[in-house]
Amino acid sequence: MAMPWGMALWMANMVWVALIGWVSSCLTVADELASSLRTGDIGPFHIISTEEETILQNLELSILCNCAMNVCKV
Repeated sequence: MAMPWGMALWMANMVWVALIGWVSSCLTVADELASSLRTGDIGPFHIISTEEETILQNLELSILCNCAMNVCKV
């Protein structure tokens, strides 16, 4: 069954409006982030060192093991 032209145009318009809103919000967030970095309101992003990464991996492994042990107890 064919779709009426009016319905097709209405759907295309809704998709276009949604895309415009999405792009606009992404650009707004990027602009705010760039402005905050330029003015010094926020500092540069923290890069995790290999030592910190190892600690985090051990912590995650410990949490997963504890969860698995608790599941097996039930």
